Amino acid sequence: MAHISPEKLTEVCRLLKQGNEDAMRQLFLETQPKIFNYLLRFTGNREVAEDLTQESFINFWLSLYRIESDHSCVAYLFTIARHHALNHIKRTVRTVPIDEEHQVFLNGKCANAENSEVYLIDDYQKAIDSLPKRCKETFLLSRFSDLQYSEIAVIMGVSVQTVKNQMNKAISLLRIDLKKYSE
Repeated sequence: MAHISPEKLTEVCRLLKQGNEDAMRQLFLETQPKIFNYLLRFTGNREVAEDLTQESFINFWLSLYRIESDHSCVAYLFTIARHHALNHIKRTVRTVPIDEEHQVFLNGKCANAENSEVYLIDDYQKAIDSLPKRCKETFLLSRFSDLQYSEIAVIMGVSVQTVKNQMNKAISLLRIDLKKYSE
């Protein structure tokens, strides 16, 4: 599906507030991959992200009446997804299973240069996971959901300047954590 222009998105939001199911379908097709990717990065679990994505859209549809005319439907949808992710994290202890392939790396049995990319990806994910909560949320919304700072500010209920500050902090911390890969 082609990307919805901001003007078309405004019209879709207007129709949504009137209960238009076609508008909901259009918004779903446009935003579902972004919501899913955001939740997947946030939770680290594909099945959980699928469930939370579905719950987010259901809650969004059921709470359309709460959307104020000057707020973006997409921002409201991301806010719902964010709350679902935070609630999920509060309810569960996040563990990462170590499969046989990763166990081999941990035991040092594979030490050739071709595996450095595997280490980089793993360290990158660990570095993102170790970011302070607000930095991590801001970084994920910006880099993996392709949202603008103004949209992130609405979703998180903060100023655009706070979003910029959190992104700068996140990038600085990631550079420090991943410094060995830039040498």
